[in-house]
Amino acid sequence: MNPRFPVPASAPFILIAEDNEDDLFFSARVLTRAGLPMPRHVEDGAQAIAYLRGEGAFADRGAHPLPDILLLDLKMPGLTGHEVLEWMRRDGGFERIRVCVLTSSDEPRDRQRAARAGALGYLVKPLMSGHVAEILGEESDEPGMSARGLTEAGGTGQRGAVGVMEGWQSGLMLQP
Repeated sequence: MNPRFPVPASAPFILIAEDNEDDLFFSARVLTRAGLPMPRHVEDGAQAIAYLRGEGAFADRGAHPLPDILLLDLKMPGLTGHEVLEWMRRDGGFERIRVCVLTSSDEPRDRQRAARAGALGYLVKPLMSGHVAEILGEESDEPGMSARGLTEAGGTGQRGAVGVMEGWQSGLMLQP
């Protein structure tokens, strides 16, 4: 447990949608060094939607609960992060999930589109320890886009629940 980032007794469950194994490794490392449990992982937008719907390999909600937080890459093969966000907004029922975009894109149009689709945070890779407070829905003075910054980009700026994941194997983060 890192005293700089106090984690609530019931640590949030985080799902990362990321197609790059290096980005996944470093993001998971930052989260666990902050005292959060290892996040779960899906490799692309289609898997993210299947996970959220509880379909296929993710049908067992005991083994694959809905996340408190979704860290979502925008530039993934197949369905993009933007498409996942827009699906979540259209399909409904996912309002309690705090979605933070974690991407290499610093383009204003990507920020604005993510905010319009309901992202509550927008962070440019690489994930750094200063981003943890934002992921958890807390105020941060570190670089990155806070809820305030998303409001300025056209989003709601609302805060939501949070979550984390642990250990990965064969592209899927698994709790030990």
